[in-house]
Amino acid sequence: MRTLHLFRVIRNRPRLCTAAAVAASGSTACAICSFFEKDADVDALPLIYDFQAIAAHWQLRPWAVHRRRFELTCCFVPFFARSFWTWYFGGLSEPGAQAACAAELRSLLEEGGPTFIKLGQALSSRPDLLPPPALRELQLLCDACPSFEWNLAKEVLLEGLLAEPESVFSGVVATPVSAASLGQVYQWEYKGRQVAVKVQRPDLRRQVSLDLYIIRLLAKRVRWIIHTITNQRTDHVMLIDVWAGGTWSELNYIAEGKNQDEFRDAMDQLMPGRVYVPRVIWEVSSPKVLVTEWVDGPKLAACSPNVVKKLVGVGIECFCLQLLELGIFHSDPHPGNILVRDDQLVLIDFGLVARIEKPDMNRLALATVHLIRGDHIRLFDDIVALGFLPPDSDREAILGVLSHVLDLTVQAGSDMRSRVKNFKTVSDDLNQIFFEFPFQVPPYFALITRALLTLEGIALEAMDGSGGFDIFQASYPYALKHAKDLLLKGDPATSASMAATALALKAL
Repeated sequence: MRTLHLFRVIRNRPRLCTAAAVAASGSTACAICSFFEKDADVDALPLIYDFQAIAAHWQLRPWAVHRRRFELTCCFVPFFARSFWTWYFGGLSEPGAQAACAAELRSLLEEGGPTFIKLGQALSSRPDLLPPPALRELQLLCDACPSFEWNLAKEVLLEGLLAEPESVFSGVVATPVSAASLGQVYQWEYKGRQVAVKVQRPDLRRQVSLDLYIIRLLAKRVRWIIHTITNQRTDHVMLIDVWAGGTWSELNYIAEGKNQDEFRDAMDQLMPGRVYVPRVIWEVSSPKVLVTEWVDGPKLAACSPNVVKKLVGVGIECFCLQLLELGIFHSDPHPGNILVRDDQLVLIDFGLVARIEKPDMNRLALATVHLIRGDHIRLFDDIVALGFLPPDSDREAILGVLSHVLDLTVQAGSDMRSRVKNFKTVSDDLNQIFFEFPFQVPPYFALITRALLTLEGIALEAMDGSGGFDIFQASYPYALKHAKDLLLKGDPATSASMAATALALKAL
């Protein structure tokens, strides 16, 4: 019957048959040619992200690159073309159609591999970008990524432990308790206590380096197109390099463990009893195996609205402290990385972190205060100081459009109805701003917004977009406190720019 059905498809759709034949031929040709290329020497790839070294590695293997490009094109282009066509004719208005489309996208992201799974995880916490049925599908990427076989995991464990896992741990079972984009976790015992053993996916450095190489080449072309047809000066290649550097750093579990220790010490001092970071067990950890204290508890996103509302406030305070005082912050807080235990917020997975220089930390505090207070003139100075605009930008022209956008955004808060109502106006104005003016995004800023918007997304979904949580108002007290502290300390990096703000702050 399947053969008969295939024959009917070929007979009734000759163009589809021809396209399939061309695709199969191209894939086969790339596979044959790449077979004769020199195998990828993973040990030759850099430990710290270096695009030139990665590019030099893959430029010696062009057919492997062509094959991967061909795979990604065949994987994603038909889906996006079909989805756009369906949306254009109104076919994605029903929740059932949205869920089916998101389920197909989730499957394709899983097929695309670790790099694309991480993209889906980032989208899974954005209810202002995707409808609820799509969010529920993509959140499965945070909880149930495809696992890999035990024999492959055991090889990685043998390499990292230099011993059989059964001789190091008790209660060793071959089934992982969870699988993530870059590895999977086992719950075993070590010296009588429960531990989480994270094992990296095999051949991961080769896979990720190839995808990052292709994505960066694409970003270079996108940058040229955008700079040619608009006045926007965002450096898309630099943004990709920042993201790629973070992703590449996640492949080294020793670096992740050191990040976790740093955060644990900071949270024990700044937020004891409210935020908890598990302990790293160094004697059995290695670059591809990370062993930490096991924490029992549900994900914050799965808790009741009352618990979410209470602990999201703690999360906002935690990330504001990281951003405004520590200068280092957790940059990958997707829903699967935020747990709850004994009314404490538990943070896990510190592979992706970002650091901010002290002057930028201080300026971000001022920018938040000016944004909430509607002081757009001083906010413009903050935007220039943070590197979003060059100093010679047309202040009057930009403020005319930017003030309207900021008013709509802040007034809407987290009320989804207001956001939807204002979305087209805000989008049109933002398009005008980025088209007409030389905006560029600082490399760390996307990571900051990702962290805070993840927490906002969890709150919005738990409260069904009812407006019970406002990301701007939640962040304001901590930014205001930090700004006041700067006044008291007389910080030389900001005192001149804060002179006009000082009287207003002292009155609060």
